[in-house]
Amino acid sequence: MPDYCDTRSASVDSASAWIAWSGTDSSTIWSVWIQGTAGAYTPPSEAELAQQKAERERRDEERKKADERAEALLLAHLTPDQRETLERMRHFVVQSERGRVYRLRRGRLANVDEMDKGRVVAQYCIHPSIYNIPEADSLLAQKLMLEMNEEQFLRIANRTAVAA
Repeated sequence: MPDYCDTRSASVDSASAWIAWSGTDSSTIWSVWIQGTAGAYTPPSEAELAQQKAERERRDEERKKADERAEALLLAHLTPDQRETLERMRHFVVQSERGRVYRLRRGRLANVDEMDKGRVVAQYCIHPSIYNIPEADSLLAQKLMLEMNEEQFLRIANRTAVAA
């Protein structure tokens, strides 16, 4: 066993144990950190900052266009009543292939409510595995799945029962 691990020695304190273990004392580490001699941080230049800002603005513009296209596609697949309800109340109602009624709300988490006589009886959380798709694309996918393949929707979605 190395000397610095021998706790029976009265001459061993935590500082000397650290030096023995690390091969250096904390003042050396501190001076390297303060002086920045070990992997010093260099702030980005004005040109790099401008390039980063331009890239961020380009991505934001692409995202905005994608959101607009997704919203137009969703609205094209809704009935006039569904569109009006979505614009006014931020949700729309869908009847499944089996006759069940679901309310799809704006949002990404647990945004599908199963309705029975106007009451929510369960909430479902189901969304595409791609995390950054437009919200409207996710709503359209949920709508089409409920209308065309409710069984698969129910198999995949996480269900939370709502107390009566």
